Amino acid sequence: MLDHPTVEPDRENSQPTQSTAAVVLVGPPACGKSTLRLIFEDLGSRTLDLTTYHDAGALCTGWTDAVTAAHTDTVSDSGRPNVACIEGAIQESEVEHIKDLFDTVLIIRVRAGRDQRLARSVKRLETDESVLKGTDVADTRRAVLEQEAAELPYPTHDVSVRCTEDMGIAELTDRCKRIINAIACNRIK
Repeated sequence: MLDHPTVEPDRENSQPTQSTAAVVLVGPPACGKSTLRLIFEDLGSRTLDLTTYHDAGALCTGWTDAVTAAHTDTVSDSGRPNVACIEGAIQESEVEHIKDLFDTVLIIRVRAGRDQRLARSVKRLETDESVLKGTDVADTRRAVLEQEAAELPYPTHDVSVRCTEDMGIAELTDRCKRIINAIACNRIK
């Protein structure tokens, strides 16, 4: 039987579908993407860190499967917000794949000043025991700037969020809640 615009579809046999949404965080190293991703995770969103699939600005294998798994997880659990937070897209092809899977996609450019980002990178180096001793601050700064140059230009974004040192986690959490509630089918409190 063919569907016709004037004929009511058979609602008994149709499967309900849940709308899915993705928040894609883009921006340079140490701008606050991971902090925002972790806040989205604390609020119940599924999360994915695409930076683990990048090597000097190039995509490594497995990222499409990881994005597809994040989408599947978003659909399968109706008790959580229907939002996935995907950190670190650096190429338009990543964003296009996300747009192919999710019904709604919001791309957020996370921003922080260059000096602030470099200071965060050095601080991370000082506290990361897995980093080899003897790495010098100048080498760290140079590596961050080289990574940023390899990733540029970042994908086109819809909105920007500035992460500054004086902005607290409570304010960032409130912003993430508002984003989820604006794009999710099931709101959070």
